[in-house]
Amino acid sequence: MKPLAKPLALLALAGTLLPPVLYLFRLMSEGPMKLTLLVAALVWFAAAPFWLKGGEH
Repeated sequence: MKPLAKPLALLALAGTLLPPVLYLFRLMSEGPMKLTLLVAALVWFAAAPFWLKGGEH
């Protein structure tokens, strides 16, 4: 899971940053933006702890 966690977490982070920018420039409507943010946040909270875990590796 750890090798997959970093790219997945980074994609999820991009999924929380990019949709509001696309919405700002009217390239994405409100409904899909909210759904993308929800899915990206869930993926981030699932993958980030494996990637950012400190201490012994």
